[in-house]
Amino acid sequence: MTALETALSGTFRLILAQGFEVDLPRAETPSHHITMGFNEDLDDAAKTALREMITLIGERLGLSPRTPICSAALPSTCA
Repeated sequence: MTALETALSGTFRLILAQGFEVDLPRAETPSHHITMGFNEDLDDAAKTALREMITLIGERLGLSPRTPICSAALPSTCA
């Protein structure tokens, strides 16, 4: 399996959110929350991104760390 790379052009506004402790970068658009995972192995990178999403869901909804795992089975989009 290989990663897809594409050229991207546009204007970005980066805002540093203060008061949060995160291990990896996150992004937010008006309609989506994006977590990231980095690894030489694409499968491991995807696992890391999923774990970060589970953590994000728990933080946003005020759930215990294990509760959002049930939500991970819901349909999601991957770009």
